[in-house]
Amino acid sequence: MQQFLTRFQDRIQGVVSGLDRVLFRGSLRNLNHAHGMEVYLYMNDILFKDYESHVKRVSKRLKALSIAPVLQQKLPVEYLWRGDVDKDGRTREMNLLNKPGNSYLSPQDGLRSNVLAR
Repeated sequence: MQQFLTRFQDRIQGVVSGLDRVLFRGSLRNLNHAHGMEVYLYMNDILFKDYESHVKRVSKRLKALSIAPVLQQKLPVEYLWRGDVDKDGRTREMNLLNKPGNSYLSPQDGLRSNVLAR
């Protein structure tokens, strides 16, 4: 990375550290069939009748933990309901609307990091 930055430093306006977008793909093999899910519920003392509330609670916790570091830095978070939204363009719009500060890039770049989720 450092070699790349050194080689193209005259063309680089700024560097964002961190992940731009993260996409997790795969499956939890033990949970993608009925018996595996039954074992999971049994091992975690969850009754079938409580499954829905358990899933909602776990999902809510996962979402909160995922965006907590961003919110701590007072960066905006926006959930994108549609997949055809230009994320880069939307981030630039958000940068124009938000106050400067909490910058990942140098102030002369005028860009801040925002989190957009789809």
